Amino acid sequence: MQGRQNINALRVRTEMAAQGFSFPHRVLSKRHASRLLTGLRASRTAAASTGDLGAMFGVMKPHLLFEWADELAHADPILNLAEAALGPKLILWSMDVFARGPAAATPDDMTIAPRGFEWHQDSTYSCLSPASRVVRIWVALTKTRPENGTLRYLPGSHLLGDLTHALAEHGADKSRGERVQIEIDEGKAVAVVLEPGECTMHDLRTVHESNINRTDRERIAVALTFASADVRPRRPDSALVVRGDAADCHFMLEERLRTDDGAARMSSYLRAIQTRLSALDFTGT
Repeated sequence: MQGRQNINALRVRTEMAAQGFSFPHRVLSKRHASRLLTGLRASRTAAASTGDLGAMFGVMKPHLLFEWADELAHADPILNLAEAALGPKLILWSMDVFARGPAAATPDDMTIAPRGFEWHQDSTYSCLSPASRVVRIWVALTKTRPENGTLRYLPGSHLLGDLTHALAEHGADKSRGERVQIEIDEGKAVAVVLEPGECTMHDLRTVHESNINRTDRERIAVALTFASADVRPRRPDSALVVRGDAADCHFMLEERLRTDDGAARMSSYLRAIQTRLSALDFTGT
């Protein structure tokens, strides 16, 4: 696994090719991570009282609406890591907040998969091609451990290609989503253990899962999905250029958050969300 100092591009590419993931990488100081966490929680509280925004909080593109998320989207150490895997022309396709409350807490409507996700591939619903030119960087703003429901990877599973997914048999927790239809060797699973400000990166086809948080503290991570400029959406879609130029980009271009006009921010955000919802495939395989 990676050390926690400077990024070694050759090692990143080697690990991604062999395992389908690479971690841990220090991309934020603990103090920086704490400041962004404070901003995230403040924006979540504000969004909770804003109707539809509360229901959509943290889903897909908070960087178009909130300063803390915009800052994260343009953090050089994160972009350097993505560049090591994809090259110098990068687009940010999505950002998502994954907050897992304590086991005793009652999940609210703003929580994505409060009990975690079944074993799955992110490529299933992204509608991006080729999936091999897309990575997801999962940044921990709190500690992540097996006991608080962190990610677990199945090493080498990205080499299996796109796998069939289906809802688990009746009686299972359907809030955990669809599951890949292959036998999972739990003994080979690798848990992602991170400190605040560290991250993991994985191939979009890498099979992974997460579980319930059995501790008394909230676990929060933010996932950023990057693609190289040559990636194409299967349906019209939009994305934000974060490094390099947009000459080869096949997406409608989003504008970086720069205005203090709340109405303009919301309009841009909702436009991007509507475009994304039209582009995504939720039908499964």
